[in-house]
Amino acid sequence: MTVQWLQRSAGARTLVLSLRRALNSPSRASNVELEDLLLRLDRVDLLELRGPPAPPLWQRIVGRVGRASPATWPYLAPAHTPPPGEWELLFLTCQSPTDLYMLGSLRPWRERCRVCVVWIDELWAHSVPDRPLEMELLSEFDHVWLGCHGSIPAVKRATGRPVSYGAPAVDALRFCPWPDRPTRWIDVYNMGRRSAVTHQALLELAARRGLFYLHDSLTGPELRVHDMREHRTLLMRLLQRTRFFVTNRAKLDVPGETQAQEEVGFRFFEGAAGGAVLIGDPPRCHPFHSHFGWEDAVIPLPIDARQEVGQVLAAIASDPAREETIRRRNVANVLARHDWAHRWSDVLKVAGLAPLPALEERHTRLRERAAELLPGLAKARGTVLTGSEG
Repeated sequence: MTVQWLQRSAGARTLVLSLRRALNSPSRASNVELEDLLLRLDRVDLLELRGPPAPPLWQRIVGRVGRASPATWPYLAPAHTPPPGEWELLFLTCQSPTDLYMLGSLRPWRERCRVCVVWIDELWAHSVPDRPLEMELLSEFDHVWLGCHGSIPAVKRATGRPVSYGAPAVDALRFCPWPDRPTRWIDVYNMGRRSAVTHQALLELAARRGLFYLHDSLTGPELRVHDMREHRTLLMRLLQRTRFFVTNRAKLDVPGETQAQEEVGFRFFEGAAGGAVLIGDPPRCHPFHSHFGWEDAVIPLPIDARQEVGQVLAAIASDPAREETIRRRNVANVLARHDWAHRWSDVLKVAGLAPLPALEERHTRLRERAAELLPGLAKARGTVLTGSEG
């Protein structure tokens, strides 16, 4: 295992560790988006952890032997030697706590960084007792941010560390389709996990009405992207051209992985940022109501919808003024509340670091753009924007 600098900054105060090439599945592109944006918001040194992902046999050893005997961990973990330097903050983004196997123990890095923070996209509460090694690694960080709100109590108990909810976010200024609005030639976009029933209904609806229904035609765990940035740009451009975007609670097709825990996935933030009308069955949890508390944020559609699909699409399409209001309200709220700058401000607070001018300037741009879409409304951070076009 090796490390390689991707960018050095004069007077850097933050060290960002990246797994972008070691773990390059499509779902990790949002982590890369965050890392790249931090290069513009803070004084950052970006360091890539390189090397092939752990082979399946090694993962089975960790899962069966390591979890049974935590003392075996030092002999199984890959090793990274921290480069020379000192930083105020170390920041690592992970999709899952299993990504921590790529880092190994944090102890050598702590000598060079005053505060160490980790951001975990996905961790289900029921699995925490089966992850003693990963919880041990998490306990080495000063603060843990989780994208699964319902897992916070379990992770707090297992690690003894402060744990906060890290809601998904997006580069809202890039995803915003205004002022140069593309034509929305994709009628319905059904991305990633889906209901087979709804998918079949959409296929039939597209055949009858001549709609352009965009959906994934490949599946499996081994999908890889050529370039994370290109992949993220493609998603942004597709969503800016989408009328209706199917969004449901996370992991809808694998209930065994969630054990009835409902969470807000990235698709809600991405689709709203691109100005699509969100349709689907949202999660029944506090974060959804807190972060998507505006009217028509998601148009209800059962997960296994049949005739309801055509009815929902027709109801919105028959009212152009309502459709336009939904788009503006979705984009404005993401700009005002769900840009990565908002999440980074929260990280800096727990790290005891003041925001730099670049971050303050981005917050100003976000507020101004939101106000352009919904003039005359309150623009303070955290305010739900509820008005229509003024």
